[in-house]
Amino acid sequence: APDEIDLSDREIKYRLLGGDFSCMHPKLAEFLKQAYVVVQPCSYTELLKLIGLAHGTGTWKHNAEELLMNGKCRLADIPATRDEVFMMIRDAMQDRGVYDIGFAYDIAEKARKGYYAEFGMDSYDTLNNLGFDEWFASYLLGVRYMSTKALSVMELKHIILLTWYITYFPKQYAEVIGDDIIW
Repeated sequence: APDEIDLSDREIKYRLLGGDFSCMHPKLAEFLKQAYVVVQPCSYTELLKLIGLAHGTGTWKHNAEELLMNGKCRLADIPATRDEVFMMIRDAMQDRGVYDIGFAYDIAEKARKGYYAEFGMDSYDTLNNLGFDEWFASYLLGVRYMSTKALSVMELKHIILLTWYITYFPKQYAEVIGDDIIW
């Protein structure tokens, strides 16, 4: 049963973090091949972040990719999903004694929908006062769509499960799925 599979299985982690893309949708696999040139994920958390960036529009190409290549930030610093934008802003506000989660939600939703990419941003000063570097607002300006973290988690779990079956039951997997995975 899928819920009985050990998601932290060492062999599965080795395969996925080592660049085995055989259990991924071809578009995601192609994205990850390109992303691995810039950042080699060392954990499921980092792989999850890359999956989130893959599901967005304007999140990676000419945005997160360049920030990472130019050393402006680390992968952990970049919000890959709407949920991460919300949590980062909420946490920064709470660190300063401000409890306006409506503001954090508004920024996250506007980023998710690509509002800033289309209409610009008027929250520079607020984000700056919250301690965000200049690149953060520029990153949000480039985002045209952000997915939710739930979608990325679901996809990563699916990939882990398929990789587990291919690793430990390759013959049965091939009999059921065949050589071609239909996406």
